This record gives sequence, structure tokens and C-alpha cells, in this order.
Amino acid sequence: DEDEGRESRSGLSDGLESYGGSELDPLDFAEDSAAESEEDDAEGGNLDLGSGGLLTSMFHGGSLQSEDKRPRRRDQGWAKPKKIRVVFPSLIWRGKDVLVVNKPADWICSASDVDKKKGRALDPNLRCQAKGFKQLDDMINYKFADREKKYIHWWIQLMHGLDQKAYPNLFDEDQNYGLCHRLDRETSGTVLVGLTQLARQQMRECFHRHYVRKLYVCLAHGKVEPREQTVDRNLEAMGQKARLHPNGKRARTHVKVLAYFTRPRKDGGVDEYSLCTCEIAEGRMHQIRLHMSAGIGAPIVSEFYYQKAKTMIEDRRWCQRVFLHAYAVGFPDVSGDTRRVGNGSPDTHGGDCGLVEEEKRDAEQEWHCCICPLTPELKQALQELTPIDEEGTKLLNTISEIGLLHVKHEAVHVMGTGSRKKDIDDMFFPWSSEVNPIDMGDINKPRDVRDSAPGRSKGKGRGKGDSDALKAKAKPRCRLAPE
Repeated sequence: DEDEGRESRSGLSDGLESYGGSELDPLDFAEDSAAESEEDDAEGGNLDLGSGGLLTSMFHGGSLQSEDKRPRRRDQGWAKPKKIRVVFPSLIWRGKDVLVVNKPADWICSASDVDKKKGRALDPNLRCQAKGFKQLDDMINYKFADREKKYIHWWIQLMHGLDQKAYPNLFDEDQNYGLCHRLDRETSGTVLVGLTQLARQQMRECFHRHYVRKLYVCLAHGKVEPREQTVDRNLEAMGQKARLHPNGKRARTHVKVLAYFTRPRKDGGVDEYSLCTCEIAEGRMHQIRLHMSAGIGAPIVSEFYYQKAKTMIEDRRWCQRVFLHAYAVGFPDVSGDTRRVGNGSPDTHGGDCGLVEEEKRDAEQEWHCCICPLTPELKQALQELTPIDEEGTKLLNTISEIGLLHVKHEAVHVMGTGSRKKDIDDMFFPWSSEVNPIDMGDINKPRDVRDSAPGRSKGKGRGKGDSDALKAKAKPRCRLAPE
């Protein structure tokens, strides 16, 4: 399994095409359109953007998940339609019951489980068969229209031969087709998938306990200072957007600047940019995008919700998507019958038979960290910039060559808490592992017992202390044939 994941990753940079953006993206505006946009007000609210899919959905209240099939207006300076290049997902790593998938930009992570609970109608195209896909080649050869929906679970199902009998969880709307979490449509990078209902439920519990670490890379406007800072601002969801509000849920983002860059403007001036990593402690909707924009005043390049419209239009002339990438994910192994979060008895603080037994269980717990290199279109966008110092030049060269932030970054698979802290947390997640520590034996303790331990504060969102709710609700998948 580990070798298979490495082979997938090794071919990622070589075989992956670049996302070319939507044919209705702002980069298709004629040159004089940009000049006209400069005459608009500072808020960019009066831009006449025609009927283009992405922009129309933003300014006329539609969903960015929607498909815009209105005819193009060629009388307002629209460029010639381009051929649609589709970049397909790829496998980064495969465990026994868990996958790490590379989601390209423009692919949608379904929210079928949430939609069903809230009584919303599901998209009829959620089912792979609705598109007529019977095998992977059918989807690869399909001619997708501009902004036509592409669900990542289609690829996952087709990779498993549409075998609903062997992999029922990948077809279950209530389990969101196995997806353990979601990324925004234009965000690329790592996505965790549970092949079984048990594995997904256990991984979801790991998310709730903050056992899953995530590291993002973004390119932001301006010179972000100080170079390392934490944004601790509550977020409140408002439909498809969010806002900073004291009544919202707590959200913490740790921003670290990797390098500063500049880019010349047509008027002779120079724009400044900061390439940053972001660690998140909670993972709210649009957390990084909103914290960067409203929290520290440095909106992400090509951001379409939380920055001025005319700035976004200019951004998309050289960066055709939001510059946000899920670079690394760290998580515990939850595959198999014995890998159960909160499996212990609350009466015995985890059901441990003494320190020796706890150490033995800890030594048998495997931890993983998977890396997804920056995509070709993000690397191409960085080529538009000039580093301000030697450190930035060295980083840019490394990213250009291998897509990684450091030559030593690679997938890590270790056993036990000590190895995890040294080889995963210290390397990739130093801040989030400090604010959300995982001590030896924590993964086997019910959440209420873990929260009552010395030095732990229950806080908002820690759960109600019902240990029965944390026990596995599903049985492991029965394989068709003995291994």
C-alpha cells in the first residue's frame, strides 16, 4: 500500500496537466476592459461583467457550484472561447481503508450528507451513472463544458470499478461518498477518503478531536508582517460566504511567511506579495480565505469573495484560480478492526491495563503524513513574480523544480507518539500540534475522558461528554474473498 502511494506521488508532477481556468474567467476580458474597470468605485460593486459564469454567479447571487449555460455575449469584448482542459484527480497514498487523493482545482467535493440532513434537494448528477460513466475512460474521454460540474467522488467510484457491493461507503449519500472532509471548488490538494463506513466515521471523529493536521500554502497580496502570526477571530457562516463575527465559532489560523515577491504594474508601480503557509486549529468554512483578507488585510490572489472585484479580475490575468493549496495532511491510521478512536472504557480512563499496556498500544498506532506538491498552474503563476531576496529565489527554484517547499519534504509513515512528534509534527505542523496536542493514549480514550484530563479545557465544540456516541457505529467491510 505504501509503495503504491509513492508511485502515484512520483508521477504527480510529470503527468499532471495544468488547470487552465474557466473560459469565462476574467482573464478572457479584452485589454480595454481592465482600463474601464479602473473607473469604477473603490468597492468594485458597479462592474459590468456580462454573463460570464464565475463572475456572474458572484455578482448576481448564484452559486459558484452552479453551471452557467447562458450564451456568451461577444459584443462586450469577450475573448474567443478556449478548449476546456480537464485535470483529473490522482492517488497520493492508499492505506487499508483510507485514501489520500489529490483534488485538482475545479472539482467539487459533495456535501450530500449535510444537504440531506437539512432537507435540501440533491443534484441529480451526483450519481456517476447520470453522466453515463461506466468506466474511467468514459469520464476521461467526456467533453466537459465550461463550468460544468465535476464531482471528485465520480473519479473515486470509477477507480474502484463502480463496485458498490465491495465498496458500499463510496456510493452512500449519507456518508458523503466516503469523503471525510471538503475543499472549496478552486482549492487543490489533499483529500481524505474512507473506503469503509467505519474508517470514515473514525476519521471524522479524528477531525472533531483535532487529531488531523493540515498545512496550506497561499499567495497573498501585500507584505504580510510580522512574518509569523496567529489570527484568532470567530467566523460565522452566511450561506455560501462567511464573516468575522464575535457570535460565530472560534477559528484560529497560524500564518507564516515563506518569502516576499514583487510584480510590476502597467502604470510603472510595483505590487507586493507574500507566499505563506497556514496551519488551522479548527477548519471552518473559508477560514483561511477570510482570515487572510479581513483578519490581516492580505487577501489571497484571485480570491473572488473577500477582495475587491477589480483586483480579482486583474489577478486572474496571471493566476487563473484562487492561490490556495492543501499541501500536507497528517492523520492517525484508522484502518481495520483494532484501530478505533475512543475505544476504551471511561471507567478506567481508556481501559488501559497499566502503563505497559498503554505504551504497547501507542507503539502499535501508525501515523501518516502525505504531501501534495503545488500544481503546475500555481507554479506557473509564481513565475510571474520576482523574489526580493536570495531566500525567496532559492524557494522559488525548489518549487519550480519539484513543487515542494523543501527538498526534504516527503510522505512520512511512523509508529508511536514519539516518532510522530519528531518526524511529522515538528516538520510540518509545529503550531497546530502545540495548540491541539495529542498525548500518548489519547486516541483510545473517549472524548469526555480526554477533556477531563489535567490541563485540558473543554471549550466550545468539544462535545457533550457522551462516550457512547463515540463508539463505532459501523462494522468493518466484509471482503469478497479472504486475503
